This record gives sequence, C-alpha cells and structure tokens, in this order.
Amino acid sequence: MTAPRRSGRASASSRRSHRKSRLGCANCKRRRIKCDEKKPSCTNCVQHSIRCDFAPASSSVDSSPGHVLGPAAPSPAAPSSAVPSPPSLKSPPARADVGSPASGLELIELELLQNYLTNTCLSLGSSYLWVWQKTIPQLGFSHHYVLQLLLAFSAYDIARRDPARSDFLRGLADQYQHAAVQTVTGLLPHLNAENSDPLYVSSVLICSLSFAKGPSPGDYLMISDRGASDWMVLNRGTRSILQLQKNALWAGRLSFMLRAAGRALRVAFTEGPNPEINEHTREFRRYLVGLALTEPNTTTYLAAWDRLVRTLKAMLDESDEGKVQNAVTFVFSWVYCLEENFILCLQQHQPLALVILAYFVVMLHVSRHQWFIEHWPEHIMAGIVHHIPDDHKHWIRWPATQIGWNV
Repeated sequence: MTAPRRSGRASASSRRSHRKSRLGCANCKRRRIKCDEKKPSCTNCVQHSIRCDFAPASSSVDSSPGHVLGPAAPSPAAPSSAVPSPPSLKSPPARADVGSPASGLELIELELLQNYLTNTCLSLGSSYLWVWQKTIPQLGFSHHYVLQLLLAFSAYDIARRDPARSDFLRGLADQYQHAAVQTVTGLLPHLNAENSDPLYVSSVLICSLSFAKGPSPGDYLMISDRGASDWMVLNRGTRSILQLQKNALWAGRLSFMLRAAGRALRVAFTEGPNPEINEHTREFRRYLVGLALTEPNTTTYLAAWDRLVRTLKAMLDESDEGKVQNAVTFVFSWVYCLEENFILCLQQHQPLALVILAYFVVMLHVSRHQWFIEHWPEHIMAGIVHHIPDDHKHWIRWPATQIGWNV
C-alpha cells in the first residue's frame, strides 16, 4: 500500500528549523539572494561594486535599492535647496518584474547610458571610437565603477546642453564619480593583470572628468593657488598603473587605445634637430640653453620644452585648422612624459616652468573642439599670468595671443 503523502510533509517538518534573517541589505533583498550581513559592506555588494546599506551613513554617496549603479535621485521630500529632480523623474517609472534585467535601473541611468553611447563617446577618441563605444561599456557591465564614471561623463555632457537640468545633472555626476573613486581607491592596492584594464580606464576617466567638470577658482589643472595640483596626483596614478601592468594592458582589451597613445609618445621623444615652431620657440630655447651655468633645473626645463614643442608642432601640422583626430591623446601624452622635478617646479610656481606651461595652453587651445576642453585654456592662462613675475611675462606673449589674450 502506498504511504500517505502527509508522511513527506511530516518528514520535512522534522528537519532542523532555519531562522531566516530579516536584517539583510536592501540590494540582496531586492535580488532575492542570501546576504551575509558583513559590515561595512556585504560580500554581494562588494562583488557588484554597489553601495551597501551597511556602509557608514557619513558617506556622501547615497544608494537606494532601486539603483544598481550608484546614487539615487534626490527625494521629493528634500528641502528646496536640494538638487531638483529632472522632468523625466517627475512620475515614478512603471514597476518592472522582479528579477528582470532593468529592475534595478532608473530612467535617468538609461538616459545617461543612451547619451554616452550616441554622443559622449564620440568626443573621446575618433580613431579608436569603437573602444569607447563598445569595449569600455562592456567593461562597465562587469565592473560597475567603470560604468559609473561613464555615466558621470555623460551627465556633464548633457548638463552643458540642458541648462534647466544642469544643477541636477552636475550633482548626479559628482555622486557617480565619488562612488566610483571610493571603489577604485579600495581596489588599487590589489592591482593585478586581471583588473588592470578596468582600473586603468577608470584612472583615465577620472582625470578626464576634471576637464568635463570645468574650471574652478584657484585650481588651474597643473598648478594651484595652494601649490600642489590634485589633477597631477591623479595623472601620476594613471602612469603608475600603466607602468606596473604594462604587459597585461598591452595584451588586453585596451591595446588599440594604448597604441594611439604610444604614437603620441614617439612624437614627443623623437630624436633629431632642436624642435621649433617659430622665432618665439627658437628664442626661448636659446635662452634656456644660456642658463645652463646658473639655473640648476635647465636640463629638466629643456626636456619638457623639447617634448612639448615636438608634440605641439605635430598637432599643428596634422591639419590646416590645427585640429587632430586624437588631440587629447597628445595633450595627455606630454603630461605623461613630465619628470617629477618639473612637476615640483610647477608646484613652486617657478617662472620658467610657468612659461613652458603657457605653451601647453596652446596645446589645449588646439584641442578646443572637444567640448570638455572649453574654457580651460583661458582659465589656466589666467593662473599663469597671476603667478608669473612681470620680468618673465614677455615670454608668454605669443601663447597668450593664440587664445586671444594680450599680456
């Protein structure tokens, strides 16, 4: 005779009871997975590079259960001084089925991603557009901090074209960047061949976001009223990642982009006759050589100067309009070449270093067709004029005239 069915249930009820935890983080609850409740962030949130509910409340980056990528839109109950919600978020989106791919996305994130893929990426390197349009977003789906940085860049892009939402979008970009930087900072001590691609491209994006955010008073990118430059620290971080994981990066998914940068570096380091563009560059180099016996930093200045003039000349020669396909690559490559001693001279506002920096402004001016370079040449030149002594100002007249200034 067949045993009654209820015996199966009786057997099940005799098993050891399991007390289900109700204290898991909101992200794990939403995804219906077990949360180990580790603090300050549970293991699942760490693995997916998203902010956990258990993270300290003092962090300025907020994350709601509805956000996979980072910051949530400001609450409607926030005081009037808070960043306003964009028109697209006035009405809550329709509830997606639990477990569907878009269930954790907000409309604003979809808007930013769509804008990045169709607009923003076009300005990041035309000769290797597919890297920015396909390869790097794919990295972002596996490493969310990369995607957060792409969304931040896209937010700044839309903000300049949509004044009505500019404050909201710029605030959102800051939150995305802050969340990504926190994650990247925690991962850098564990840099290896496997994570070198996402960490390298993240460092490049973080440096580029400084441009996209726009100038701020007292901060002139490579110099500052405070002395040290935060941007130069970030740039050296990019250089360190490339040096430490050179083989892995050149064999990885970003190799094509690195080859374009390598071309710019070869231009800067080309051996040959002393480079010159006009009588102004020729005269200043002659002046530097004449200081060899009295100026201890002459060798440093000459190295930075020759590489700058070669790079600038290549940029000017590539097009009758002074525009090159990858102008920003040339700009970053020259900065990459700089010796630590030259950076120290810039921090100290040494006059000759400031003269060389004025010619760097011309490089940025040549790159001005990139939206995120706008306003930077004038802003940096203002910082140079402010810090350079009067008896050296005649050396910066030609670069100043290139951006429409009279010094």
